[in-house]
Amino acid sequence: MKVEKQAETLIRNRKKFISVWGAGMAAVVVFNVVNRSKFIQEKTGGSNLAQYAAMCLSFLIAYLAVNVILQLELFGRAKVLNTLCGIACLSLLPFMYICWRQDTKVAYGNADTYLWHMYPTPVVLGILIILALLYETVAANLKVDGKKERYCFGLYYALIICCSGFLNHFPEYLSADYFHGSAVFNSIYNVMHGVPYGEITNSVYGNYALLLAIPVKIFAKGEYFGLSVSMSLLTMLCVGLCIYVLHNLIEQKEIRILCAASLLWVYIFRSANYWQLYPMRILCPVILIAWMVFLNKHRTRVNPFGRYVYPAITWLILVLSVVWNKESGGVCLIGYLVYAVSAGIAAVYAKKGTGVWGIVLECLVMITSLPAAYMTVGLYNIAVGGEWITWQTFLFPLFTRQYMVDELMLGLWPGIWPWMAVAFLFLSMVARLGLKILRREEIDPKECIYAATSVIGLGLMTYFMNRAVYMNLTICYYEAIICIGGIAGLVKRSEYGQLVSTTMRTLSVLVLVALIAGETLHLGSALYSRSDASGQEILKLRDQIREDAQEDTYAFGINIPELYSILGWETRSYTTDWADVFITRDAILNKLYDDLESEDTIITSKKTFERYKDVAEYVNNLYYIEKTYTYSENVEFYLMKKK
Repeated sequence: MKVEKQAETLIRNRKKFISVWGAGMAAVVVFNVVNRSKFIQEKTGGSNLAQYAAMCLSFLIAYLAVNVILQLELFGRAKVLNTLCGIACLSLLPFMYICWRQDTKVAYGNADTYLWHMYPTPVVLGILIILALLYETVAANLKVDGKKERYCFGLYYALIICCSGFLNHFPEYLSADYFHGSAVFNSIYNVMHGVPYGEITNSVYGNYALLLAIPVKIFAKGEYFGLSVSMSLLTMLCVGLCIYVLHNLIEQKEIRILCAASLLWVYIFRSANYWQLYPMRILCPVILIAWMVFLNKHRTRVNPFGRYVYPAITWLILVLSVVWNKESGGVCLIGYLVYAVSAGIAAVYAKKGTGVWGIVLECLVMITSLPAAYMTVGLYNIAVGGEWITWQTFLFPLFTRQYMVDELMLGLWPGIWPWMAVAFLFLSMVARLGLKILRREEIDPKECIYAATSVIGLGLMTYFMNRAVYMNLTICYYEAIICIGGIAGLVKRSEYGQLVSTTMRTLSVLVLVALIAGETLHLGSALYSRSDASGQEILKLRDQIREDAQEDTYAFGINIPELYSILGWETRSYTTDWADVFITRDAILNKLYDDLESEDTIITSKKTFERYKDVAEYVNNLYYIEKTYTYSENVEFYLMKKK
């Protein structure tokens, strides 16, 4: 009886694998049809999200359709299944190769400078295979147990966490990436001075400043250097939580080691701060995934106290996720809903747990978190003397027409691209769980976490879809690493057969080894580029301005909040960050021009004039530059007097 059940499981899972392969091929075709069709493009306005949604929906529909077809008696034969599995495994090779080569063609990327793209693919692949075999051999023969194992893992994890914090630490970010750093700091500066959110003072990246203003005050007395410290610590938190997830989800120790090491990739390959992406947009999703893992570990031991505390903590995490960033917060709500419903259904099937009432409670936790986040921001506004916010203000800039337009919008190209491999990875996890639910099969609680993680990853990918720039795909990098590591545990030889399990494990290990090899090759230059950050130049400039200008001289523009934070002055022109001022351009410029009529002296920046030519023309008609303060080739400040 046991042998028959194992044979039935093997056949069923092979069909699932074939279904994923068929669904992936169908999704590629659908995407390219939608992408190339002028008729569809006219109807959707050429929306990248519409193409992405069509591809994801076609994958799920095709997955179900192929599974239905595979129920025919013909596909119950071992030879037929073996042939189809062989075709599926072999076809993965050209698909992955195309993704590998297309990696160099993604917009605004420098992948063609990476060593594994500068040398012939066979040579690179051969080296990676040798490295993978050596690693597997060492891992198989290395025996470390008990306290020594825990000590080694702890030391290894601590090294990775500390390294991530250093790699994302840019104390003098004006010399590294003044533009993106200024966009983040602006809203923190506003909140530190008690400015309420409104039409011209909203933050493009969410209300994260409500949570970061106090740490920045503590770490650097409100100076912009504290932002880098905060972001470095948040990066370490992200990596630490991701390691917690990997350690508890993945059983194979050698895979855990590879996954943990590969987490540093995003920090090594970006040579400047881009905190809008990491840690900001990845922080709350990682916190939520780690919390789901914690719930999975401890839910069976919940006492009466925990039955109320755990939902309360979940609710708080979801509320703060939405407050922190609307885009990633909304994704967290959907991801947790998938986890709660699927885990509840699994409990019903297993005839244990809280069942239907538990699902209802979890849904209430998720639904009420959105209005609670809205009230949190509204109460802040009231506390600082502002007006109660509208939903439009709270959800800014999600439904603003000017958001993600013109130069921020990049169309998706037809063909096969690396992001498709990531999307199919996530979709396969979701489809796998969905089919188990439909068939009322036994569900491993870990599968619910993988599916929720995949949904979060798919949701975060919309950021890349809106602006398909090379490094933007790393917004779902952690989720991808978790799922890649999970494949080794989910696709077992006893349940999928040797061919499928070996193929998927080999691909997973090769991808992880490639990531780690890349990290190793570029680690030295990454560490060197972050080693010079004395902060003396900006302090000299501060002292010069203090001698020449009166305290709280009216100021506006890019990098002005940073300058005024170390001066200890108030700009008196609190607005949305000038890097993204085009979103509410008219209202901000009307306010600015009104203010300038009554100001005799102002301070602004070179970058403000370069980015907004009409503002430069208007200001130059009223003022002349009395003195220029140079911080670097890209960053200059002007002290201007009225003519």
